[in-house]
Amino acid sequence: MKITLFFAALLLLDLFACCHPQYPLPDIEDAKFIEDCVRAHNTFRSKVNPPASNMLRMSWDAALAKTAKAWAKKCKFKHNTYLKIPGKVHPTFTPVGENIWTGTATIFSVDTALRDWFNEVSSYDFNTNSCTGMCGHYTQVVWAESYKVGCAVHFCNRVENFPGLFRAAHFVCDYGPAGNYPRKPYKAGRPCNGCSNEKCVDKLCENTEREKLINYAYWHPDWDTQPQPPRPHPPRPSTPSYIPPAEHPRPWCDRYCLSVAILRPLFLVLSVGAVLLLQQRFPHAFFYIMTSTFSACVLALLHFCCFSDSYEPPELPDVGDPNFIEECVQTHNRFRSGVNPPASNMLYMSWDPDLAKTAKAWAKKCLFKHNTYLKDPGQAHPKFTPVGENLWTGSLSIFTVQGAITSWYNEVSAYTYATNNCRGACGHYTQIVWATSYKVGCAVHFCPRVAFSSITNAAHFICNYGPAGNYPGRPYKTGAACSDCNGDQCASQLCKNAERDKVISDSRWYPDWDRPACDEYCITVIALRPLLLALTILATWLLPKYWSIAPTSE
Repeated sequence: MKITLFFAALLLLDLFACCHPQYPLPDIEDAKFIEDCVRAHNTFRSKVNPPASNMLRMSWDAALAKTAKAWAKKCKFKHNTYLKIPGKVHPTFTPVGENIWTGTATIFSVDTALRDWFNEVSSYDFNTNSCTGMCGHYTQVVWAESYKVGCAVHFCNRVENFPGLFRAAHFVCDYGPAGNYPRKPYKAGRPCNGCSNEKCVDKLCENTEREKLINYAYWHPDWDTQPQPPRPHPPRPSTPSYIPPAEHPRPWCDRYCLSVAILRPLFLVLSVGAVLLLQQRFPHAFFYIMTSTFSACVLALLHFCCFSDSYEPPELPDVGDPNFIEECVQTHNRFRSGVNPPASNMLYMSWDPDLAKTAKAWAKKCLFKHNTYLKDPGQAHPKFTPVGENLWTGSLSIFTVQGAITSWYNEVSAYTYATNNCRGACGHYTQIVWATSYKVGCAVHFCPRVAFSSITNAAHFICNYGPAGNYPGRPYKTGAACSDCNGDQCASQLCKNAERDKVISDSRWYPDWDRPACDEYCITVIALRPLLLALTILATWLLPKYWSIAPTSE
């Protein structure tokens, strides 16, 4: 039995090393998931027939997403019982609306779920406000006054009240303010005619103040037994909720952490048993001391590996932080739209997760010099070659995204557009306002020291751009704003193109100069497998000498 237990532990370790989640579903902080949810809702809201005169643009709400996740985890095909109770599902909205979609995990996508809800329109008659079947999901999606949404998806082996469905994706969206009151979901008329002087974008009423993304870091539904741990960030200006996709955030305990947490007590038991057996078999003080010391050292090493923290301080955002992403994009576009003289061909700039990966990988090196791989095909981005880059390094206590980008833009004082001359440093400014650079990815990393700089305890901030700017010539064409947009939409004096501005991420691509051959988890498993095997063989050999396995007879 004891030997079987030892080999079972080794098998468990192998499973941790080889197995991956069968159905990886996005988290509520996955920026691509957020953007997909917001985009899909607004796409369907802009397509209603007859057209809506008062349809508000919908934006993300983190508190609604937490509620959706908490309810989705219960794996129940029924509505949240707390939707009408003040403070239970949102700090301000009461009641809250809700849509639920449940299906096989292998077929789940945000677009599929939203399309199923919207297709209920075939059962709805707007003129008579009557429904011949199921319509509630559709009317909530297109409820004009619902301007906030938060969604979540959870993997459920079984779903209560949904017999016959196994290994399901359980998708929940919550809405504020709630819809589905006894009336029509919107007012028919010319698009945006009832917007009250708000901006009209894609037939929706847009209001930047209403659409600000509010950080509810310390609010959770009190009925959620396992809430997500808060991720503290320093106060920063509220930003609109258009959130491009980026990498998955680091979980609070990943496979490496779980492996070490399981193996530490197992290794402790095996080590103590081996030491006691060896002491009885070989009662030599020197050997006993050496064995005990070795065991203590290995345990200390495991303790350090599991709980030491080599990541940046929590006050610096990750490349997957939605607020960080939006602030980078918004600040760049604000400066691009305000150039003087005005630009006729200035493209709207959107987020690129692969550029952000490169920025993060180079920032981690803590070098105050440009990335040496920017001009090498496939080394800084799977598509763009070369890639542009701006660097900012300063004290951790003064870093903000807006402060760093503003310092780059302020180089405009040394640049003369008419002559295309520079009286000092202008390269950061010209890259920011380079008209044909339409993608950006940024990252910030804490560096105790930065090579080629005297700054210590620094925030090392890098933005990469595609296509690269700073070729010989002026950064943009001057003229009436958007007059050279080639048919693109003009928004805030920038040329917008929905296809070009799509946020595309290649989850399998990383800069190969940053990819470790074997990460912490891999190293831990490689080190512990032969060690556990040796201890198991040793225990197998010694145990029969002191405890008889076969029954004895007198």
